[in-house]
Amino acid sequence: MSNYRLPDFIYPTYSVNFDPNEKRLYSQHSILNCNFLEQILDSNEFVILDFNRDHSNFLFGPTTVIDAYNYFTSQGHNNIIYLSSEKIDIDRIYFFPTWLYCKSKDYSKIQITFASDRSYKLSCLNRFPSPHRIYFFYKLLQQPFFNECLTSFFGLVNPYNNLIEIGEYNPIYSEVPDYIKQFYEKTKFQKKLTNDLLSIEKLHDPSHPAYSDSYLNIITESTHYHSFFTEKTAKSLIAEQLFIILGGRDSISNLKSLGFECFDSINDEYDSINNMIDRADKIIDIINNIYYNVETIYWQYEKERIHNREYFLSDEFRNKCLDPVENLLK
Repeated sequence: MSNYRLPDFIYPTYSVNFDPNEKRLYSQHSILNCNFLEQILDSNEFVILDFNRDHSNFLFGPTTVIDAYNYFTSQGHNNIIYLSSEKIDIDRIYFFPTWLYCKSKDYSKIQITFASDRSYKLSCLNRFPSPHRIYFFYKLLQQPFFNECLTSFFGLVNPYNNLIEIGEYNPIYSEVPDYIKQFYEKTKFQKKLTNDLLSIEKLHDPSHPAYSDSYLNIITESTHYHSFFTEKTAKSLIAEQLFIILGGRDSISNLKSLGFECFDSINDEYDSINNMIDRADKIIDIINNIYYNVETIYWQYEKERIHNREYFLSDEFRNKCLDPVENLLK
């Protein structure tokens, strides 16, 4: 298996997950060859295992990292550095926001323009029907300003295979109230952006109007089980937006620790709430309180927004991500 693309690390880095039952590492693409594993783990060189990129980690996140750490440490393998999506106070496990780091490098190579006076007060794009998105979008749909917002949601359909994801057979949806599931099932509700500019292919582009032409973006991150940053957060940072993150608990706190400004008057009330439903409800309350004044708030935070864009694209940010690991390896 080839090394993962983090050329700034001097030791080989692999994007992986860990199966605690099988006691093996694997990736999206293939199970790591056993002989290869023995070679890297029995060597005297450090090896870096990145648990942030593989999609199967969206659900289990830090638990996966800790399981891997406990198992390999018990086997005497102390030459492994573990990269985690959030902070864990264990030696050799490091908080490293892989997606933000890679997007910082990618976006620094392209020219992105965005509106000063924007067309939309609020945007919120959703694709895969994760539980927090199913719940939150239903609540957003009930707001009087919903039709003014730039939003998308595929309902209960997985857009990658057009299959219905939700159901009694799938326990990860158990926390979504039945009346919301019944609403989607009965109405087959979807809100797609259909013209060429708003096609699915554009949803990963920071010049999409949901970022470049909206004052406030509600970032429904890939998971709500743990803090995890992807290109969804990166696009708001580079587009100089106000943002609210419906992701895992402490997402705002972790983003601040990386050096970003997070608009305390907007984001200081929900970040420490444990329960996803309560966290989403608090965000809906905040949106209702600021929606008709969001343009004013946007300009009040001009300095902070500019900082986020410039800092996100800077060597300073990327070095802040790398330094804790690099210091150990020196």
